[in-house]
Parts: sequence; structure tokens; C-alpha cells
Amino acid sequence: MSISCFHCSEDCENLAIKSGGKNFCCEGCQLVYEILNESGLEGYYDNLERSKSKVKKISSHRFDAFDNEKVKEDFLTFNENNIGRVTFFLPAIHCSSCIWLLENLDKLKSGFINSRVDFSAKRCTITFDQQKISLKEVAITLAKIGYTPEITRIDKKKGAKSDKSLLYKIAISGFCFGNIMLISLPEYFDTLGNIDLSFSRFFVLFKVLLSLPVLVYCSIDYFTSAWKALSIKSINIDVPIAIGIVVLFIRSVYEISFLSEDGYFDSLTGLVFFLLIGKWYQSKIYGNLSFDRDYKSYFPLTITRVEREVESNTLVKDLTKGDTLRVRNQELIPVDSVLKSGSANIDYSFVTGESMPVLKKKGDIIYAGGRQVGDSILLEVTNEVENSDLVSLWEQEAFQSKGDFFLKNIADRISKYFSIIIVLIALFTGFYWAFFDKNLVFYTVTSVLIIACPCALALSVPFTFGNSMRCLGRKGFFLKKADLMERLSTIDTIVFDKTGTITDLNENHISYIGDDLTIGEKEALVSLTKSSTHPLSKSIYKFLRKEIKISNEEKKVNSFKEEVGKGLSGSVEGYAIKLGSLQLIGEVAVERSIRSVAYLKIDEYYKGRFEFEFALRKGLKSTINSLISQDHELHVLSGDNDAEKERLQEAFSDKAALNFYQKPIDKLNYIKTLQKQGKKVMMFGDGLNDAGGLKQSDLGVSIVNDEYGYFPACSGALRDSSFSLIPSFISYAKKSVGVVKVSFAISFLYNLIGLFFAVQGLLTPVFCAILMPISSVTVVVFTVGATNLFSRRAFNKINYGG
Repeated sequence: MSISCFHCSEDCENLAIKSGGKNFCCEGCQLVYEILNESGLEGYYDNLERSKSKVKKISSHRFDAFDNEKVKEDFLTFNENNIGRVTFFLPAIHCSSCIWLLENLDKLKSGFINSRVDFSAKRCTITFDQQKISLKEVAITLAKIGYTPEITRIDKKKGAKSDKSLLYKIAISGFCFGNIMLISLPEYFDTLGNIDLSFSRFFVLFKVLLSLPVLVYCSIDYFTSAWKALSIKSINIDVPIAIGIVVLFIRSVYEISFLSEDGYFDSLTGLVFFLLIGKWYQSKIYGNLSFDRDYKSYFPLTITRVEREVESNTLVKDLTKGDTLRVRNQELIPVDSVLKSGSANIDYSFVTGESMPVLKKKGDIIYAGGRQVGDSILLEVTNEVENSDLVSLWEQEAFQSKGDFFLKNIADRISKYFSIIIVLIALFTGFYWAFFDKNLVFYTVTSVLIIACPCALALSVPFTFGNSMRCLGRKGFFLKKADLMERLSTIDTIVFDKTGTITDLNENHISYIGDDLTIGEKEALVSLTKSSTHPLSKSIYKFLRKEIKISNEEKKVNSFKEEVGKGLSGSVEGYAIKLGSLQLIGEVAVERSIRSVAYLKIDEYYKGRFEFEFALRKGLKSTINSLISQDHELHVLSGDNDAEKERLQEAFSDKAALNFYQKPIDKLNYIKTLQKQGKKVMMFGDGLNDAGGLKQSDLGVSIVNDEYGYFPACSGALRDSSFSLIPSFISYAKKSVGVVKVSFAISFLYNLIGLFFAVQGLLTPVFCAILMPISSVTVVVFTVGATNLFSRRAFNKINYGG
């Protein structure tokens, strides 16, 4: 009696290793099991829905190439401070269980930092500590758990080669089906039995031969998938299809062998042909309706490009190799670059999770995803930004909001048990007709197994929310994940930051009150504020640039520091400058202002203050009134004083809770308090002071414009020009949820009607094979069409601006 490995199902060949009452074929499988068990990941075996890969003893020599530094450098997309990142193509990825295991590699073995799976491309991006685990060991670990990586460099620009095997199978099955139909024509029209018996038997045998390549080659994907599912005591959608094909073939062979009948070879080959046609058609439809998030289509990221000593704000999609960029404090670097001058402190926490800045000098490579900490720096672009790299930063797990998605979960649960229910219905149908009409047993069982399909149900959520997310993107609202559409529809409380969120940074009045500043002091102050991304710092920078003519020569800022909620400090050509709150510059005898203010201290002497008065966004009042009419609870959090209280009360119609003097930690705690009250909170902010609150909220949205980029601690980004459409966005999200529910109903209705006719023997297997893919395409076309229609109605007719 053979013994199977508990982890991989491979035959242990009488060399089983026993551990914990279980058998393992090798120490690798035993190690994986023990680590999974100790890490609390034993659910991998309980919820496993993929086939247990045939994991064999892995030869480490297969990955010896990774010991070569040049080869390793070619594979690594990030290699800094002993932290490496690599993207492998893993052909074995094919279900949610694969994703679950691969995204928990950090619990599987020491050295893994994080891992993200691109399911559709079958790629896994892994970040790891090279002091604890080498690239070679990463590849070996993947192979041991059943995901042997392809040892080929992934060329993201060329993309994956198209798989033509499906087209070959369609051609072969079509050829066989057509010829069997042609051979069968005389039999269809011969009602008097005039065909010679010898010819009839020859045609029958010829049909058997034509059906064999359809059975053995064209249907192999269905048999393979079904066998993998059954081998782990699970059932997927391919199980009933495979059973239907086998039943038709066996029944046909039985009839020609013992009953002198012609069998159902025309139905068998036609069934496989139309199933494959449907599979191909689905892939084409889904490709044409693709809603993948291509940053070049709508990502609002901007960066400062320097061209002939003139600075301009440029969309990341427009960057080319050789461009010179200015990156300020806390700004994200979206493209691989080289430092052109001076030194830099790069924080790679967005990539590695480690916040320790890495010191860089002129000529050093700086990878995409780094964030400058300190004075502004100049970079030269070395590689055009890749879509997958940028989106991976946007989707880093560290910046994802946690929470369940009800619609997606219910679809997954139903799809999980769907195939089991269909097999049971088919069995009951067979038993019923066995007593009433034995000739219909195989016919009805096959029809039931073929016509029922959970694909339409499984596709409802991703296609509805995916296309809805694309529609929002076209209007300036960008969500990180399509599932966040459902969360947007549940929002009942909205929190606004003040400066840069409900105020218009382009419509402001700034004045300086205090001692006159020398040209040298103004130039030093310009250099200091140029390095900051804070809205007030940028306003001061613009104000001073208008007053004086600044030379284009770079002035080095030493000891630059930007403290969240306090201000800036640094030394420029001998001037020690502090700019910000009284908490930063120290309590001095100064006149307190009722406006937003930044106090200035140079060389330990208080010099004066900058006062700001920002105009409220155009159309703010009508936008707020629309939100109030939708029964949303509104709150305003401001780090400034309450000088604007009366103006805000009027804009919010006294329907909002106004909170001033809010530090970043206060904003975070305020969001937590609302959530403890059961509120579903969406927060709008515009910078670092809001990062904690944005991340804590159920849906954190960063306001961006041509000058201010997003911060990855949020769930999405909103162009400031689309601010007035916030009520429409929320309303549209609710309509999208309604589309999902209707698509669920369509899917259920299709299956109920199909089964109603199939169990009665009123549908042929071939006709069922035609209907099955049509149901999925119908749902996809409906969801995309409905969301597009609602988008046009929501955003073309309604305008809250003005």
C-alpha cells in the first residue's frame, strides 16, 4: 500500500518521514508543514482549493545562477541596504489558496519581508532581507512549497507570450465536430433504413476515431483541473463539465458496442467545441472590457521637472529618460534615478517597511519608491516608470485599509459550494429518470452538469466595481482597489481637513508682518521652503519668489528638518532658520494672530510672521448641502486657530462639528472615536499632518492638484477640481452596489431556468454548451453597460460646481 505525503500528495515510496502523526516524502515538505503549523497557518490545509503540487526534492543546483552577482542584479528590481525585491513568474498560481500562501511567506520563513501576488499575470513580487535569506534561497523556498519560479527575466514591456494552445484545440475539435456532423447527415435523413450496414458500421467507427483527439487532447484542461480538485476532496466548476464529457463518451461507446446505436459523438465533439469557443470568446470579451489600473490613464501623480533652469509640475506619465527632477522633503520618487548633486537621505519604507533613511551621494542610484527626507534634491531619470512598479507601491500592504467586503465574500462562498450542489442535482436527476425513462438518464445528467455555471456570479463583483473604479478615475477620483467601491457606498460620516481641502490653495492672500528681511535672508528662506511639500511652505515660497529675483544657483540647506504639525528648520549659508508654530520657535512675546500663521525665527531672533487667508473652494456650500441631504454626518478638523469659525459655520449651514487646534495625533484619535461609535468614516486630507487620520479612516482620500502629489497612507486620491462631485461619487457607488445585486439575480435566474429545462431533458448537451459561456458574457456586458450608463447620468447631468 503506497503512502502519500500529507503536504504534496507525492508517493513516499516507503521512505515516509513521520511527524505529528502525518507522513511526508521529504524533509522539505515536513519543514513547510511544521512552519505553517507553528505560524498559525494550518488553515492552508483546511481551506485548500488548489491541487497539491507535485513537490519533489529540489536540487539547489537549479538556482546556482543566482549566486552570480550580475545575474542577481538583473533579476532584482530593488537592491538597497541589504533589502532586495524580485518578481518571479510562478506558473502554479491559479486560485485564492495560492495567493493566501504566497502572501504569507514572511510567516513561513525568516528573511521574507512582504510579498504581493499579481494573480492574472501569475507573478509574485517578494521583498526580502538579504542578510537572512539569499535570492537563491528565495527561489528554492518557492519551489519547495510547490511554486517553482521560471528562471527567465520578466520583460514587462514585451509582456507574456500569447498561449495558442486554446486556438489549436478549437481548430481540432471544430474539424472533428464538422466531419462527424457531415458523416452523420445520411443517418439524419435516412428514415427508411436504406444505408448499407457495412457503411453504417464504418461511419460509426470513423466517428469514434474522430472523437478520440477531442476527448484526449481538446478536453485535457477540463480533466486536469477536475482531477486536481478531486485529489484534494474538492469540487470546482470543471468537475461537472469533465463528468459530462466522460458520460457522453462512455454512453456512446456502450450504445455502439451493445445496442447497435450511433451514440452521441456529434454531441460530444460539439459540446467540447462550443465550450472552447465560449472560453475563447470570454477571454476576448474580458480583455476588451479590461479595467486594469494603468497609471498612464489616470494616475494624478505629479513631480517637479527642471528644464533649462525652469521648474514645472509634470505628470509622472510624461517623464522620459534623462529628465531632471526636483524632489522635496517627504515626496515619493516614482522612477529609478541617479542623484545629480549633493547628498540625500532616502527612506525606502514604502518598499521595505523599514524607515531607516539611506544616505546617498552624487552619482548613486535611487530606486523608485524611495522618499526624500530633508532638503530638496535633483535627480536624473534613468528608466521610464513602469506601470506595475508604480501600482505595486500604490497597493503596498502597509497602506491598505483592513476590513471585510460583504458582496465579495458572499460571492466567494456561493461559488465555493455551487459545483457540489450541481453534482448532487445531476445525481438526483439521473436517479429519477432511471425509474421513468432510462433513455434520458445520460442525456439529462450531462445537460445539468454542463448548463449550470457559477462564473457569472463570480464575475459580478470584480467587473462591476472594476469598471466603476475606471469611471470614477475618468472624473478625477482614484481608488486603490475596486473592492473599495463597496466601502464607499456604506459611508455615513465625512471628515474634512481645512487647509488645502476645503480651502483653495490657488486663491489665497499672504502677508508678512515683522522686521524687514534682507535679500540674503529671503534667499535663504526661499531655499528652505522650496524643500517642503506643506501647502503653507509652498505659499511662502511663491510669495518670496514674486518679491525678489532669486538666482538659479542651488543653495545648500543643512540640517533640514520638517516636524509634522510644527514647521521647518534648517541652516542656509550661515542663516539658522525656524519657520512654523510657536511650539517650534519657542514661546516669545509676539502678537497672537487670529489667522493661519507661520512664525519666523532667524539666528535665534524672532523676525515676524506670515499670515494666510485662503478662499473657500468654489461651490463648497452647494456640495456640503448635497452631502447633508444625503444624510451624511460632517466634521471639520483643522490644525489652525478658530479665526475661520464663522465663515465655516456659514458654509456648512451649522450642520458640521468644527474642531480647531487639532494636532496630527488629535485627528487620528478623533477618527478612532467616531469609529467606536459605529460610524463608517471617510476622511479628506491633503498632506502629512493628515496621514494618520487618512490611514485610520474606513476610506482615506488625499486631495491632489497639479502641484501636490498624493501620500500612500490613503485609500484613494481626489483631484481638487473634482471636489464638487463628492456627492455624485457616493451616490454612484451605491448604484454600483445595486448593479452587483441585480447581476447576482441574473446569474441565479439563468441557472434556475437552465436547470428547470435541463432536468426535464428539454435541452441538448450541445445547446447547454452554447448557453453556458453566454450567461457569463451577459452578466459582464450588463455590469459594464449599467455602470457606464449610471456614470453618464451621474456626472454629465449633475454639476455641484460653480
